[in-house]
Parts: sequence; C-alpha cells; structure tokens
Amino acid sequence: MPSDLDRAFSLSNLKLAWKWTLSNPEALYKNYCREVYAAYSVEELKLILLLRQKLLAGAYIPKSPCKLYFPKSSGILRPYSLLSVEDQIVYQAIINVIADKHYKRAKKRYLKQVFGHLYAGRGSNFFYCKWQDGYKSFSDSIRKAFADGYRYVASFDLTACYDTIDHQVLRQLLQRLSLDDDLIDTLLNYLPTWTQDSDLGGDALYHGHGIPQGPLPSGLLAELVLSTFDAEMSSNGDVQYFRYVDDIKLFAKGEHALRHALVDLDLVSKRIGLFPQSSKIEIHKIKKIEDEIKGVSHPPEPTAVKVAKDQSAVRQRLNELTRNYQVVDETRFKWVLGMARPSKPLGRRLLRVLDNHPHLYVSIFRHFQLWNTIPDDIADALLTQLETQDLYAAFSAKLLECVIGRISTPMLAKYQAVVENLAKNATSAQIGFSELRCAAVAWMLYYNKLTYQECLDSFSWCNWWCKTQILKHVNYALIGLPSASHLLTLLTTDDSIDVGVLAAYRLASSGMTLDTRVQGSRTPDAEVLLRTFGLIGRVTNRVCGISTSFRLMMWADPFYPRSWRTVLGPHYDVARQQIVAASGKLRTSPSEWVNLLDTFADLFLAALYNHDGSLGVYQQGNHGGVLTPTGRLAMNYPLLYKAISHIHDLRLESSLSHAYVKKTGKPTRRIKYAEVQLAAHELKLGLAEAARKW
Repeated sequence: MPSDLDRAFSLSNLKLAWKWTLSNPEALYKNYCREVYAAYSVEELKLILLLRQKLLAGAYIPKSPCKLYFPKSSGILRPYSLLSVEDQIVYQAIINVIADKHYKRAKKRYLKQVFGHLYAGRGSNFFYCKWQDGYKSFSDSIRKAFADGYRYVASFDLTACYDTIDHQVLRQLLQRLSLDDDLIDTLLNYLPTWTQDSDLGGDALYHGHGIPQGPLPSGLLAELVLSTFDAEMSSNGDVQYFRYVDDIKLFAKGEHALRHALVDLDLVSKRIGLFPQSSKIEIHKIKKIEDEIKGVSHPPEPTAVKVAKDQSAVRQRLNELTRNYQVVDETRFKWVLGMARPSKPLGRRLLRVLDNHPHLYVSIFRHFQLWNTIPDDIADALLTQLETQDLYAAFSAKLLECVIGRISTPMLAKYQAVVENLAKNATSAQIGFSELRCAAVAWMLYYNKLTYQECLDSFSWCNWWCKTQILKHVNYALIGLPSASHLLTLLTTDDSIDVGVLAAYRLASSGMTLDTRVQGSRTPDAEVLLRTFGLIGRVTNRVCGISTSFRLMMWADPFYPRSWRTVLGPHYDVARQQIVAASGKLRTSPSEWVNLLDTFADLFLAALYNHDGSLGVYQQGNHGGVLTPTGRLAMNYPLLYKAISHIHDLRLESSLSHAYVKKTGKPTRRIKYAEVQLAAHELKLGLAEAARKW
C-alpha cells in the first residue's frame, strides 16, 4: 500500500495540485504569479514530471518566499507570502492528502457550524466550495438564531491566527488524522522555509510556528487547527456556534451561557497555543442582526464589478459612505467604488479618504487606473503621497503601478527624481523594500531611464519574485535584441525555477536565440521550454540532488559541469541522501549539518582516492587517518584538506557524536551557526580545487 507521501507526490495528485493552483479564485495572489503561471503552462506536464523526479530523487528543496506587507486598518502590517510555483504545487499536493482525511471528520459541520474554507473534494474544479455559498449560509444561520430567540451574542477573535499556529501542535493534530509520519515530517520540514522572511535585512530567522498567509492550501491547514474549537462547542446545547474561518460568533438566550462558552473557547486556545484577542471579545444584546453580520471579516471582495449607468447615484452613495472622509462599511465602499467612473471631484474625495484609511489603497488606486491620463492636480497629490508615505512600502509600490503610463509629460519630470531615488536607495530597513524597489525599477524601465548595464544590475540585488516582475517591464526594442538575448539567456541560469522558466519563455516567444557567450548551468526546467521551442537540441542538465543542494548551501555547484553520479560512482545514492539532508540543516541545525557533511566527506574521499592514484590507498570509514598536515592529501589538495579537516574536527566536538571529546576529555558541545558558515565556505573552495584537477 502506498504511503501518504507517495500519494502526495503521485503524478495524478501533482497534476491536481497544479489544476487547483490555477483555479484559485483569489485574484490578488494570482496577479502576483500570473506571468510565471503562463510560462509554466506551456509544458506543464513535462515540468510536473520533472518536479516529481526532483521529489523522488531528493533534489527538491523549498525556496524562501517573497514576503509582502499590507497595511491593516489598525495601522499594523499583514504579511503575505508569495511562494515559488513549484512550492505552490508541492504545498497543495501535500494538503490534498490532508484534506481528504480531514474532510471525513469535518463534513458533518459544513454549513451548520463551519462556513469558510470548505473542501470541495477531488471531483471539483476548485479546491474550496464557493465562498459565496458558505457566506450566505453563515448569514442565514445567524439570522435564524436571532429569530429563534438567541438575542445575546459574543465574538471570539484570535490574534494573528495563521502566524501563531505551533508546528508541534500541528504535528499532533495531523497524527490524529492517522497520517503517516513521512508526510508529516516532510510538511513540517518545509514550513520553516515557507514562513521565514529574508527581506528584512540580516540572516533569515526560521520559526517553529506559523503557516504562510496567501497560498491557497493554508486555509485548509488552518481549518485543521480551528476544528478543535468546533469539537469543543458541538456538545454545548445552550449556545449556537458559528465559525467563518477564524471569526467565531456565539449566540445564546442569556449572558451566563455565553460566558461559559467563552471560557471553554479560551481554554481550547491555550491548549493549542493560539491567542484570543481580548480587546475584541465582548457580550452584548443584539439591536440589529445585520450589524452582527457586518462585524465579521468578509471574504475576498469581488474584483469584477460592472460600471453603473447612473453615475450621479453612484457618486451620491460614495459621498454617504465616506461622510467626513471616514469609511465605516468598507466592503460596501469597495463594492460601490467598483461601479464608479473616475472624475476630478471623486478623485479629490478619495485622496482625503486615503489620508484617513491608507489600508484602502488597493481599491482606490485601482479606481485611479481607470483614467487614461490622470489629471495633473490628482497626479501631483499622489506624488506628495509618494514622497511622504514612509510606513508602507506596499502602498508606495501600488501607487507607482497606478500612475505608470498614466501621467502627463510635465508630471513625468516631477516624478522622475523621486522614483530614481527609490530605485537606487530603497534599503532593507524599509519593510517590504523589495516590492517598492521593484516597482521603482519597473518605472525606470518603462520610461527608458536606465542604461543596459543599469538594467542588468537591477537583477543582481533582488529576490526571485522581483526578478519576474522586473522582467516583464524590460523593453527589448529599447535595449536592443542582442542585449535582450544576453539578459534572458543569463536569467535562464538563475537558481529560481520561476525566473529560469519565465526567461526561457520570453526568449523563445520573442523570436530570439540563446546568447552562446553566457556561461553557466541552465535549470532543467528552463531547458525543457528551450527544447520545446527548438532553441536547444537536447536537455543537458539533469536533476541531481547533490548539485541542487550545493547550489542552495553555497550558491554554486563547485563541481559543475561534471556529473556527480560519475564522480562518486557507486557511492552516489548514499552521498545524495547525506547532502540533501544537510542542505536543510545548514541554517536550522548546525550540529546535524556537521555530522552529515563529515559522512559525505568520507564518501567523496573514497571516490577521489580511486580517481587519483597518486594519493595512495584509502580505507573507507577512516578518513581521519588521511587528515594529517604532512600527508599526500594535504600536499596535493591543501584547500580540500583544510575544509574536510575542519568539518571532521567539528564533528568530533559535536554533542551528536560523542559525550566527550576524545583528544581533550572535555564534554562535547553544540556547533555554532557561524562555524558551519565558515566550514561551508571552505568546503566550496576545497571541492572547486578538486574539480580543477579532476
């Protein structure tokens, strides 16, 4: 019988995961990934087969997400995680298996107590049931409870629910579903990467809690945790319990029953490590039942709204909804604004609203984009916002996207100096700086304000997602086709699948050829597309777990372009297991990394001595015997000797190896992160030295 992990990584489930990734109804997330989705779809079956090959070969390594930060109405930030296209598929594939088992327990509460993130089943074109149906049932259930005499209500809110889900609690809840440990371990090994943030400056910090906000599968994983509340309240007959995602409403005929229920929920939250938001928890008697429905966080707002014929009525309604430039009913405001045509009076009013509610910037800037040319006075006011708004990078980035191509020539000159400063001087001290700087560079490219070298340099500082965004703004005609070919060929060697595939797609679809002067290893995924378009004769870069792992740890494969399978011979499979495991431990468990690399070093030395007869005879399992400063290895391969000796000495001092250090008799210790960073750098130099002589 196949294991749960086998089912997750089966071809049929990976294809289903890709299908559901594409059918995600949330336009916001898809808009950030749409270009890469299009490129990946060209050869989706081949690329999914290649992804499965990586997973089975241990060559798949999750990639750090791009984190965006959106302002909330409270003034604090909501994180939003953009995963690479492969990570989205793998995450979805794992959650598919979890969803099947969770559904068997949860379905009895669907549309009765639970109304959000309802699993639709494998036969559906969508992962979740329509949110509109769930929200309507939620609203109807609240109205019925009120009609039945339940006139007292309490809300139970959680603070940063997604961010605070503990991974060890998650492990235990997954085990209760009788899921295999290999699938649970795989998911929990990936989550620290998918939730970390490398966009804030300094080294990335890995958490033992949280799930990424934004990706489609996270809703189901949150449901697994939140279902603990459902189970607790299912036996409470005095209280009507309704939950829409993490918003919980309790209805009763008296206050006493509600207080008991709130205490029960509080105890559950403490047991599973979540944190109630005490400032929002209150009991009151209902005056208007519709106000209780408005008090719940609404699902994603519809993005396609037809422009109303009676614009005077629309403007009048917007004036009512923004009285004193304050917005009380945000969902209604967004809906009505979607029906409005742009006008100067409305534009000025929206700017005043924006001052009081900067978190509404997406809807307001989307409205401004309806102008072919934004009036100069509105554009000038937006420039003031750009100059003075220093809290929310996402706000400024969206503003630039709004005005690009929509301002007059006189205004362009006024914007230029501000945008140029953002493009060159935005730093990691600004939260979400990647998105802002990316938008500024896109502006400069659109208006042809960068030389080709500056264009090339703009790709050197940014993360994988920013590269995909900048790439779509490069004007090939302006920089010249030879330069464009050079740039795109260079990007096919990027270590990000998203960047490599998108570059290959744009290179081929624009009728260009590869620049043969570019050196470097193209990703196998990029080569699949290049082969499809006839730009290369065959795929030369095969999937290799060792090569992939070295690229992750050292940003390069020291032995490229040689095949690790040829280098290591019969030791390849065992060595791959060690190095793939080590790649996940470099930043999370230095002691484990040292032990794994010491084992790999033993296997590599066996292969090296077999290849280079001048070194003498090697006894496998005893590489300490050849690590002498006057030995042949030290004389012929000094850098390699230094690296392997350092790793071996660290292993002997590691608490995972022995209780005491044999040479000194002192207790062993935990290896420090700084020590493995140095050891990894030395190993990179040592392996490169061996590769030059191979």
